[in-house]
Amino acid sequence: MHTRRSLLTSLGAMGALAALPSAAWAAGGLREGALLPDVKLSKLDGSSVGLASTIKGRVALVNFWATWCGPCMQELPALDALHRKLVANPDVLVMAVNVDQGIGLSFLADFWGRYRLDLPLYVDSAGRASSTYRLAVLPMTYIVDRGGIVRHALAGSRNWQSDQWARGLEGMATEEKGA
Repeated sequence: MHTRRSLLTSLGAMGALAALPSAAWAAGGLREGALLPDVKLSKLDGSSVGLASTIKGRVALVNFWATWCGPCMQELPALDALHRKLVANPDVLVMAVNVDQGIGLSFLADFWGRYRLDLPLYVDSAGRASSTYRLAVLPMTYIVDRGGIVRHALAGSRNWQSDQWARGLEGMATEEKGA
């Protein structure tokens, strides 16, 4: 368990993200400092990928969400806007992982198209990530460093359009690249 002081110290590495209140950090299934477990996910084209290999070597914001989750649905446009701000930076990845069970890939593809979302979408249709990560709260977001270490675990929705998120993720990527 992080003390308030150690939490603020760890946030310093993310620059602008340090302004977030300490209540934003979750005590969920995956703890800060843990290696992000690799799980197989589906892409909308039906192919399967490993989560760890997808984010390897990049700073990643991995957002778990479901279509039945109101706060998840509210934050998707802002998360998409954050992705659009950062898409040109090869060192940063913003992605969404849908955890709905029994929902088809064609439904999700139509959904993504209807809302004109460019955010990379992966699907945990088998529930592997949900159980491996012990997701108890949605949306659940993990900020992961280049080495696959969870640096921040955030439960609940956020205003991803705030420039502090883009600056923080890019700052983290720059710091890690130079290290």
